[in-house]
Amino acid sequence: MIKLQIEGSHKKVSQLLLELEQRSSIEVIDLQNREDVNEVTLQLIHSPDKRQKIVKLMTKDGQELHIPLLDTIQARFENIHFISGFSIDIFS
Repeated sequence: MIKLQIEGSHKKVSQLLLELEQRSSIEVIDLQNREDVNEVTLQLIHSPDKRQKIVKLMTKDGQELHIPLLDTIQARFENIHFISGFSIDIFS
């Protein structure tokens, strides 16, 4: 477990927290926010072994595609689920 104390403008701190929440290798377990002084204290668990995620996609004919991605970032915009990451093929 790691404990962090972050200070800065409300906008910058909020952006950082949003980015941390999107990382699959980071799990925020405790968050204490003091908006009056723009200070956040949080405890998190960093698990680098969770960097890889298997993304499953369904084709129109019902087949399932499995794509391993590293450092995935997930976001939702209304009805769209956006997933970003990278894959390495050592044989290409």
